[in-house]
Amino acid sequence: MVWTVAIILVCAFALWKGGRVEKIVAVAFMAAWLITLIVEDRWHWGNTQWNVLAVDIALTVLLAWLAMTTGLNWLLFAAAFQVLGVVTHIAVIVDPGFLAKTYVAGLIIWSYLAIGALVVGTWIDWRDRENR
Repeated sequence: MVWTVAIILVCAFALWKGGRVEKIVAVAFMAAWLITLIVEDRWHWGNTQWNVLAVDIALTVLLAWLAMTTGLNWLLFAAAFQVLGVVTHIAVIVDPGFLAKTYVAGLIIWSYLAIGALVVGTWIDWRDRENR
């Protein structure tokens, strides 16, 4: 429930006060979250979540591309945290004994940090536009 409130508030803030890039990222985060809810295997969290991994890779590619083409520093952090989420998936592929709690906790931590980067980026963009 906390994640749901957090992502909705962060994305609403980005859509309300952010610039073009922040709005794109907010929509991408919301889409990735909703698609993840549809494709995740809730009964086997200890196993590799292949569909969630695909969603996370797609989001990582978008964030990395935006980071490289816009020059916005906060996107480097968002992309890096998203890469760490993908690496967490890969850890389960490499070592199936990776604990389910660790798997889920890792994905949660990196997700919060990625949306945190969006908050910072939105605030910076908003502040810069207000000071012009």
